[in-house]
Amino acid sequence: MPTNERFVERLNTSTVQLSVAVRLTDSYSGNPPLGRVDVELSETRVQPVFSVGGHYLFFDLNEKPEQRTVVISGDDRYLPASETVTVAALDPLHPVVEVPLTPSPAYPFDPWVTLVRGRVVTETGDPLADAVVTLSGVDSAGRADDRGEFVVALPDLGPNDVVEHDGRRIVAPGGDPLVATATHPTLDDASDPTEVTVAEGGQVSLELVVNNMIDR
Repeated sequence: MPTNERFVERLNTSTVQLSVAVRLTDSYSGNPPLGRVDVELSETRVQPVFSVGGHYLFFDLNEKPEQRTVVISGDDRYLPASETVTVAALDPLHPVVEVPLTPSPAYPFDPWVTLVRGRVVTETGDPLADAVVTLSGVDSAGRADDRGEFVVALPDLGPNDVVEHDGRRIVAPGGDPLVATATHPTLDDASDPTEVTVAEGGQVSLELVVNNMIDR
């Protein structure tokens, strides 16, 4: 069913009105997800209808509550995701909610893609779920799963992002060393900046430690 037409459909002789259409996108490939995932909407027991166009459709929602949360789970190749939406603010002719899915460490990346993998832990060695790992000089970032494991893919390296060193092509954005840092939204401190040496098209694994002092 086209997303640019009014979402009204006649099912079993009853007219229904579309309230929310969830469109999922693989943030690595830009394509639809590799498999089917579980899509739920808070404050309702309504199950979505999966359309031929790849949308998860929720029909005839109550006006209250105005805000609902789209919750995505069910495929270990992606991290769980959520998106809060105000249903009344959506275009009634095009009530589409876009939700990007972040690849997990289990994702089958292309073999030529440079990957920085690892684990984020607290000072006591406990995994730090939802920690965000950033790399200097690049736009890519990663988020830790429940085991503290993360992956950052670098698929779009340009000629200025790689230097020759001892016969290897090493990732160095702008000629500077690649540096990894982990942060968490509920904690004061970040991990110590960690220099990362990884060859173009290769992989590296590291551990980042974040002080688990809770932000007041």
